[in-house]
Amino acid sequence: MSSLQSDRPSFIHVALAAVAIVVVVLAAHRASLDAVFVFDDEDAIVFNPHIQTFDLAAPPQSPVSGRPLVALSLAVNHAIDGVDPWGYHAFNLLLHALNALLVGFLVLRAFRPRLARPGLLATLVACLWAVHPLQSEVVAYAIQRTESLAAFFVLTSLAAMIMGIERGKVAWLGVSVFAGWVGLGAKESAAIVPVLALLVDRGLYAASWAEVWQRRRWFHGALFAMWVLAAYSIAQGHRSESVGFGLGISAWEYLLCQAASLTDYARLVLWPVGQTIDYGVAKAASLSDAWFAGLAIVLAVVVSFAVFRRWPRVGLWAVWVFVCLGPTSTFVPIVTEVAAERRVYLALVGVIVLFVFGVTSFFAAPARGSAVVAGVLASLCVVCGWLTYEREFLYRDSATLWRDAIAHRPGNERAHGNLGAVLAARGDYAKARVALEAAVRLDPSYSDPKLYLGIILASQGEFVRAADELRWAAEHHPRRALASFWAGIAFERVHGLRRAIDYYQVVLSIDPDHASARNNLAWLLATCPDSSLRNASRALSLIEPVYQAQPQVGELRDTYAACLAATGQYALAVELASKLAADAARLAAHTQQEVDRQLAAMLEARLARYQQARPWIDARSLEVTRFQGRLRNLEPSL
Repeated sequence: MSSLQSDRPSFIHVALAAVAIVVVVLAAHRASLDAVFVFDDEDAIVFNPHIQTFDLAAPPQSPVSGRPLVALSLAVNHAIDGVDPWGYHAFNLLLHALNALLVGFLVLRAFRPRLARPGLLATLVACLWAVHPLQSEVVAYAIQRTESLAAFFVLTSLAAMIMGIERGKVAWLGVSVFAGWVGLGAKESAAIVPVLALLVDRGLYAASWAEVWQRRRWFHGALFAMWVLAAYSIAQGHRSESVGFGLGISAWEYLLCQAASLTDYARLVLWPVGQTIDYGVAKAASLSDAWFAGLAIVLAVVVSFAVFRRWPRVGLWAVWVFVCLGPTSTFVPIVTEVAAERRVYLALVGVIVLFVFGVTSFFAAPARGSAVVAGVLASLCVVCGWLTYEREFLYRDSATLWRDAIAHRPGNERAHGNLGAVLAARGDYAKARVALEAAVRLDPSYSDPKLYLGIILASQGEFVRAADELRWAAEHHPRRALASFWAGIAFERVHGLRRAIDYYQVVLSIDPDHASARNNLAWLLATCPDSSLRNASRALSLIEPVYQAQPQVGELRDTYAACLAATGQYALAVELASKLAADAARLAAHTQQEVDRQLAAMLEARLARYQQARPWIDARSLEVTRFQGRLRNLEPSL
């Protein structure tokens, strides 16, 4: 114990190393501060009402569900910045810098007894880990703070354990247990803490497993007890639709998939070119496709444990890699993502430390070996820092990011679909349609692009095909109200009035206050040519509260007048219709556009019908100009 304390670096050296790490991290990742919200950020942040009130609950199946620490951090960000992405990315960047400092602290303990210049090497390892391009997703993709926040508590737990062992203070061990347990509130993968703590204890401090048991069995037992809480959290089903068994891919099939994923990770660690934000959903793989990579991985695992048994201080880091990858890259299917670069976040520490040990072992003189490794690490920091800076530039524009994903994974239907959704939200419907059609071709059962494509087709007047796409989306898409609403619009236009009525009723069963659905359904129930479908009293009850809330909206005035006439209240209908017809006539005179003249003529015809004490019996689907005008004011809600 005294030798460890005597080797302790001076305060000035520690401070300089910490400043160097932070400066390097900020320089490499500064482009992330200009990143926009992408992909899951929308549901987790922009459209998450819980963070507005510091409600630590979250939408089911979202990245925040069951992760109260992440929800709390987002709520704090929202209280300060609203939905301005800058503050969220600043938090991610500072958290990543803190993790880099903790990595340096941990790695120093591995280097100190056997390598020359351990402080310099530990600092460079922390810098290289922090600026490696594989870390860009965790920093520039706001909601992936789930990974870095969980890692913070994992590293804090290990650092506190080290302090407790080196200083003989039980209080530090208590802090370690507390940090480990709390980390589960950030992400379930923090459950690797007990295994890592056991490995670090045996690899760096205890001479045998018997010594670990004799000296610190209560401590490790307290850490392993956190698995009870982890099991309870998983049992709540926060990710039951994306993680687990019985979701379309077996444990064996997913394990075979991971052989390719792990080789991708290894390639990107050594040659970080060809990264992507999305590797696609997990799909079944065959043994013939995965046997070679799988055999290599099994061999690497066996060698890692053999090295750990023979040289614990070195082998610790080989086993570390597989322990960190274990929760996401073995046999528990994560069907929504076959791979993700953030999964390498902590595993990368082990790879870099092994590189340092491997290179220095070739030199008889420790000082020379450390000098060579320091030069290599410094050079890699410069190269990787620049690549990371360039990579995070892509996060400044979501369309650019998805085009990059398609370039590297052209068969990824989700990348095509997300590009289409982004372009549609910007109003670039022609390019959006191309991307969405590509997504549907790649996977005809993928509900997101079918929904968005159906909306665009409907807005462009291709109602027959829109009805086909939207009918499927209304049955399978999780946003059933949105899909059903647009399916109702499409079926109105192709004379499927009964189906249109059914779809609008589905919308109102989910969202009774959906103003547009109430308006559309009221119009059909009041004016439908099929008398068996008409229900004037219900039509009036649907439109009346909507009209009273927004009496200035012309379309609501028109529908309300039709419903009044359908219930025999012709005087009120004439009063409303005459004002509306006058407004339309003034508009047509001002714009001199044919579509406005046709609309004014149609409203005059309706007024004449009401003046004759007759209801307007006609389907909206027959009123082409009125329908087109309504679509101009109702952009697709993507």
